[in-house]
Amino acid sequence: MNTMRRIGAISLASLAIAFPLSACSGEPDVVGVWIAPNGASAFVNQDGSCAGMYYNNNQPLDIGGRMTCAFSGSTLVVSQPPNQATYNVSFSGDSMTLTAGGTDVTFTRG
Repeated sequence: MNTMRRIGAISLASLAIAFPLSACSGEPDVVGVWIAPNGASAFVNQDGSCAGMYYNNNQPLDIGGRMTCAFSGSTLVVSQPPNQATYNVSFSGDSMTLTAGGTDVTFTRG
């Protein structure tokens, strides 16, 4: 019986590692490669690093340095110090739209 408990614990641990956190929480998965409206490639990594996700006046802005993305519920916070933007996020099929202060940017999954 003790052996069966160990096997069960190992199986549960394996499942936890196999599924991304977003799938477990029921939130849409923002991790991956996205194509911006201008055709440029953008991405969000599992560790929160990202690129091509910061927009200013409907234009991509990248001042160099580390960019991070934090997604929760329907909000994406993109930071590249000293810049930071908070976007409302909506999903439709393979598209993700970021909305904030007159900025609407729709990415498609790459």
